[in-house]
Amino acid sequence: MESSRHPVDWDWEFPGEDKGAVDAHHDPSLDIAAPGLKALADHIHEVIQASPEWRTARRDARHSRYLAVCNIIANLAQLAESESAETRIAISLRQRRLTRYDRLDLPVKALSGVIEAMESLGYLEASKGDQGKPIYGQPRRRTTIAPSPVLARDIQQALARPTDARPVIEQRWPTETIILRAGGGLGSQIDYEDTPESTGLRADMAVINAALHSADIRLGGKHHPRRRIYRIFRGETGGAPRFDRLGRLYGGFWINLPKADRHRITIDGEAVVVT
Repeated sequence: MESSRHPVDWDWEFPGEDKGAVDAHHDPSLDIAAPGLKALADHIHEVIQASPEWRTARRDARHSRYLAVCNIIANLAQLAESESAETRIAISLRQRRLTRYDRLDLPVKALSGVIEAMESLGYLEASKGDQGKPIYGQPRRRTTIAPSPVLARDIQQALARPTDARPVIEQRWPTETIILRAGGGLGSQIDYEDTPESTGLRADMAVINAALHSADIRLGGKHHPRRRIYRIFRGETGGAPRFDRLGRLYGGFWINLPKADRHRITIDGEAVVVT
């Protein structure tokens, strides 16, 4: 992918990186796995397509909308399954240059259109974020969504149906696992061109994530979708990419799990040892 090696202007963070916000972060990689949730997403997509206001004849647009519906339902289901106090999902709907960190088959236009359609059809309650350029010294308000009472009920009913051993929600779409950020930590993501070192590091992460995906990891007896991990390295804008500074792991739900809750983790049915 062609790169400018400049910071990417993000207004959302990767899942698992808590900056004290009261809203959950939208995860573009989530998809539904449970039959009940899939049936719900299929129904909502059919309702959108049947509406004269939102109907589209383009096959690619319908497909993008369907992926957006599935992703939104998956995020809302994860929120319903979580034990946090978060009640809304913050999502970026700003048009920007695509980078290696974006999910290319889930464009902002599709997400924005589906959110608007689901809100008008009574499935979502949405609060629009700030438009235009940010005001210096003032944080931007992001768009947030929450399920309407009807959709919240339907999601709970779908989650209550018996399922097989698979998680009801999965991180199915590949996301970048080798991340450069200005200053490291929670700084701006830097797009970059691959080097032999970054390719090797990504291959290592693929092996680790494949093992995590195949393992039966649960929290309190429930599958948790956030099992893919990634590394964040400290980068500098304008220079050649380097991968020898920091490199901490992020992403897995267990990383920031309070110590008092770690005993609830099981791996292939066996309890973990908390030290």
